[in-house]
Amino acid sequence: MISKDISIVDLDPYTWRNLGEVTNMIFPHKNTVYVLHDKGEIINILDSKNGILNAIEFNLKEQETSVKDIFNKYEHVEEVRVFNKSSLINYYSAIQVTDFRDLDTDEYISFTLNLLNNFKGIDTFKRGNSKMNIYDCLRNYVNNRLPEDCLVTIIIFDIEEIYFNVILGFKKHKLELITTLDNPQTEGLKTSISINSGDECSKFLEKKFGVPVKCIFIGKLDFCKFISEYV
Repeated sequence: MISKDISIVDLDPYTWRNLGEVTNMIFPHKNTVYVLHDKGEIINILDSKNGILNAIEFNLKEQETSVKDIFNKYEHVEEVRVFNKSSLINYYSAIQVTDFRDLDTDEYISFTLNLLNNFKGIDTFKRGNSKMNIYDCLRNYVNNRLPEDCLVTIIIFDIEEIYFNVILGFKKHKLELITTLDNPQTEGLKTSISINSGDECSKFLEKKFGVPVKCIFIGKLDFCKFISEYV
């Protein structure tokens, strides 16, 4: 989905001052319990929210039962990760010795996730039903719902003010351009945009860039609710 030769241009620092908060919405912190052991001997049990857990026993021979006990005892915990120390070392060694220069972003993410999910001695348990990875959702949307060459303009509003905006340029379903309404080609558009002016924005950008445009205008609260369905 993301080209190896992506261009990132005209990002005004003030316009993107809320990037961190938007990123946290898309990739929220998960409360996780980490169990580290060495050949069956527990080294540490760490709660990402509360620190070291001393008042808990974890039976590696009955992992699923121990995981259920953690979920029952700690309602804030969303996932439990169990690491064999040597497996963890071998996993990071495998990541570092692999040559990624010829991989695009899709291939890299697929490789690392498959390696992590299938690495013996590394187990992840999630509370409830697992949701689709947000990256997979975006990739499916780009490949199946958008023209090969197009622009996607996402503008998030906080009441009537623009909270965050980004313009994504795709070519053959690969993201090749990231820019904002501060791009010279969009001069004058930013000051006239409201949450109800999606059609006008699409027509303006189609004329300037010469490709189909999909405008997504959404309020901050609605964006949070939408994202929460996938992560």
